[in-house]
Amino acid sequence: MNNLLIGLFLGVMTGTITGLIPGLHFNNIVALILAYPFLLPLHEIRALLVFIVAMATTHTFLDTIPSTFLGAPDTGTVLGVLPAHRFLLKGRGPEAVRLTIIGSIGALILGVGLFPLWVIIGNYLYKTLSPFIGELLLIVVFLTFLGVKKKSDALLIIIGSSLIGELAMNITNGLIPMLSGMFGASTIIYSLASNEARIPRQEQSIPVVNIKQKWLAVITSQFSGFLTALLPGLGAGYAAAIGSMFINGEKLFLILQGGVTTSNFVMSLATLKAFGKARNGAILGTIALGGNTVLGLIDLLLYSCLAAGGIAVMIALIAIRTAPLVIQRVPYWLLNIIILCWIILLNLLLVKHGIALFIISTGLGLIANILGVRKSLMMSSIMIPIGIRLL
Repeated sequence: MNNLLIGLFLGVMTGTITGLIPGLHFNNIVALILAYPFLLPLHEIRALLVFIVAMATTHTFLDTIPSTFLGAPDTGTVLGVLPAHRFLLKGRGPEAVRLTIIGSIGALILGVGLFPLWVIIGNYLYKTLSPFIGELLLIVVFLTFLGVKKKSDALLIIIGSSLIGELAMNITNGLIPMLSGMFGASTIIYSLASNEARIPRQEQSIPVVNIKQKWLAVITSQFSGFLTALLPGLGAGYAAAIGSMFINGEKLFLILQGGVTTSNFVMSLATLKAFGKARNGAILGTIALGGNTVLGLIDLLLYSCLAAGGIAVMIALIAIRTAPLVIQRVPYWLLNIIILCWIILLNLLLVKHGIALFIISTGLGLIANILGVRKSLMMSSIMIPIGIRLL
């Protein structure tokens, strides 16, 4: 039991670090542990698995904080940058993060509570839909395109994103420069260029959302997160775009976004249980460490998710009271430049020959900003190349 508690504690602390530092993802830590297992002072396999699950769960609760206050998203929060940034510019950044926390905790409780049902549904749908996954991915892109007004501009962004995505698929870790350029660097540069680098005093306001609408957003995030786990290549960012078709308003979208990132991880445990497929790096890590024993420990891993989520809520609430104090003491334009330099440095360190891809992706992101096109369309960079491959 002591080893399990140590694994939980270390997982939460590591997930806090990866969640709050832009560009650092829990998948990087999993890869590091697999390569150098002596770095983690845990020798019992159950404690190692608890560590990974607790780290990933905590990360999903906290990764919206840097994307809100610094405009530096990861793959799960890319679409939340613009609405969260608008909240920040209105002095309501903490409220935006609180909305995502509502979504995360709601999705976690719902996902764990309905876990047996998701396993049954996942097993059935995978057998039914797996021959048509390529077509389904392309249909999702087409439906998203139909929902925009500026069709010609949208088509330009979809085609450009698809070509960049195809290039990224042929580069090791190519998604890092592509997504950090399209959604992170472009947002920061556009903010600096449009004189939005000054932010007002941030109010610690409590979100007011109709209870029925709140649960609608959480339930929608649950189904969207289930799709991300079921269909390869359908990341949390695109799942949020799909879910946004069924809700209205920025508050509900932020709840949806928080719910999708957490639901995506919980549902990946369901797909592992249902048909033995790993849909993210953390689950791949548990399989690499535990092999077939992981399936017998699913209940333990779900309890670890709940425990880590409860602690992560408290950490997030503390963090959103601290973050405004930091950005009020340091000029926001300087913070933006520091984060931009950090993103560039990460691309130089993590991706060989990725800087050119990063520059091209940033350029396309800026074009989308200037044209006023929904950035969710740029997730075509993943959907279309994978969809074509699976046809």
